[in-house]
Amino acid sequence: MLKDRRLELCLLFLILLVYCLFPTRNHYWDGIGFALAIEESHGLTYALFNPNHLFYNFFGYSIYHSVRWLLPELRALSMLSALSIGLSVGSAYLLFSMLMRSVGDRYISVWLTLLFAFSATWWKFSTDANVYVPSVFFLLLAACKLQTQPKPNWVSIGMIHAVSMLLHQIAVFFFPVVVVVIFCDPLRRGLKPAWRNALVYTSVASGIVILAYCWVWFRVFRWTNVRALVSWVLSNGREEFAFVSVVRSIWETLRSTVRIFFGGRFSLALTHVEVPFLVILAILLVCSISLLSFTVWDAFKRSATLWKFPAWDRSRDGMIPVLLTWIGSFAAFLSLWLTGYPYYRLFYLPALILLLGLLLKRHWNSFTGEHSFVLASFVVVMILINFTFLIYPYSKTEATPPVHLAIKANEIWHDDVIYFSNFNCDNWIFRYFNKGTTWRPVTLKDLQALTDELKYLKSQGRKTWIDATALDQISESEELSEWFARRIQPLQSYGLADRKHRIQFSLITPRLSLETNPANVNLRQPDSQ
Repeated sequence: MLKDRRLELCLLFLILLVYCLFPTRNHYWDGIGFALAIEESHGLTYALFNPNHLFYNFFGYSIYHSVRWLLPELRALSMLSALSIGLSVGSAYLLFSMLMRSVGDRYISVWLTLLFAFSATWWKFSTDANVYVPSVFFLLLAACKLQTQPKPNWVSIGMIHAVSMLLHQIAVFFFPVVVVVIFCDPLRRGLKPAWRNALVYTSVASGIVILAYCWVWFRVFRWTNVRALVSWVLSNGREEFAFVSVVRSIWETLRSTVRIFFGGRFSLALTHVEVPFLVILAILLVCSISLLSFTVWDAFKRSATLWKFPAWDRSRDGMIPVLLTWIGSFAAFLSLWLTGYPYYRLFYLPALILLLGLLLKRHWNSFTGEHSFVLASFVVVMILINFTFLIYPYSKTEATPPVHLAIKANEIWHDDVIYFSNFNCDNWIFRYFNKGTTWRPVTLKDLQALTDELKYLKSQGRKTWIDATALDQISESEELSEWFARRIQPLQSYGLADRKHRIQFSLITPRLSLETNPANVNLRQPDSQ
């Protein structure tokens, strides 16, 4: 027991150390949005509650403002990233514990836990500010309780599942898993207790979620339209429908599942990994692939004696239907919606790992007391590929041009004012990393007021910039383009324009020598404003 505890602590410390040494700088755009909402909200505001992950910002806001008196310089993005790291390590602990109970083999449990922790998508999001890792952590906590408790406390499991759903709606598809556990429990006596347990669990989980949505809608937003509440809760459903055909869905499922484990690009490594280090990583990768090839060949030669198909044993294999339900319920949803996004498949990644562990234990005859090194070799290859082509490059800001440019803008932006038409994701990044700037939606209905404001800001010594979205709006109108050419003087530009990005900010100032009354220009305000 003591030996297992030491092994567990060493494993978790290794995972934590790697996460902390190589945090991602390639922040997913909605993580930046979460951090902005948390830092800029004063009290319970609309920005804190997104229907798809209702309480994530709310929980983040509560934690952030609770610890700021101790760490006044703390930023919400760093806090959310640290939360993901902590809960990711906690998820690895829960998975390792479940593997040890179900498989009972240290070798398989350790390497499958490493497979989980350092799979490409999970590893990347474990150090990012996002909702997926926290939501999966609570699903794993519920699954761990289902495995370890002979008579599960359905109230507590319902509460844990509710927390996961309030962090992300997609966690609702864990419901069939709990139902299968309830009705397939070998200890249950008759259908009546099973129906009672299912009712208790369902009432608690759904009741908490429904009450949470109603509290936000009726008490925080103070809106009363029930039909609009339902539409708000189900928002993004139609927009993300992606079903084309069964063949296409199967292909996208396989492709996205592979992308869970392997990620990155050759160009990232060639551009952002130092040449000596890249050479070392390449040598290690070649050696590890060679070792994997050797171990696979050796296992193949011995497969006739080591591989077997024993009869079904319900007491030993009872988890397999549960895990297949876990994988199938999420995969079925993702075959229709959000098909091409591998990070949504993180919700059934633990079930894949557990199922693999059970299959390895069930079918690999270990009577010799030896293990095949195929699993260890495969995990090492995967870690090296992900580290070389994804994790290490993205630990540098230079690998993510919008973040790099936003941080560099601190050298030229101080208390500047930036005008925009559409506050897009690139603007989120620039606003977050330039805390002293002021961002204002440009008003093109009253051009005289805009001109006067530009004059006032110039008299106060504050620079004014206009972003690409506002420039696009101006260029769409001949009258606006003419007014801008006559009244506004562009001084310099800052940004990036290439195949993937179009980020442009132009420093502007009013031409004071010209007549500034644009009273004859009368334009309709676009809907986007």
